[in-house]
Amino acid sequence: MGLQKLTSDERDKIRIQLIEMYLKGVEEGRKQVSTVGSLPRVIESKIDGEFEGWEGETLIKLINGQIWQQSEYHYHYHYAYMPEVVIYRSSVGYKMLVEGVDKPVGVIQLK
Repeated sequence: MGLQKLTSDERDKIRIQLIEMYLKGVEEGRKQVSTVGSLPRVIESKIDGEFEGWEGETLIKLINGQIWQQSEYHYHYHYAYMPEVVIYRSSVGYKMLVEGVDKPVGVIQLK
């Protein structure tokens, strides 16, 4: 990596930057965990409009006003108009089960 070519001061600056980036990541993780903890364990609603399946980063708007985004990769085509959904807390975040689709998919809440 060429770190031995750097001066002691340059290595110290890099070390400090790495520590600051690490701490920033830890803080972001804490914010996400505290947000997850404030949501109910189960949310039942309907998709506001058409659902055409999961494509990798699918955005889902619910009739209750919430907006969720797919957070785990899964591709599955399924057309439905205003299907019911159940969103529940799992050990790794939230999962959304859409009526007519067999597999729940990981999601994060955007709004």
